[in-house]
Amino acid sequence: MVRMKGERVGRNPKTGIEVPITPRRVMVFKPSNILKARINGGDAANLVD
Repeated sequence: MVRMKGERVGRNPKTGIEVPITPRRVMVFKPSNILKARINGGDAANLVD
């Protein structure tokens, strides 16, 4: 999915100077319940209909 991130203020960690971060579109990943179960060691077979 794609979502919009608004403008915000960031900070350069080396110098401490505040820098504006422009608004932009970013990709987000939403994992399925099957993938979550496999990662967490659960039984993914019970989730399939």
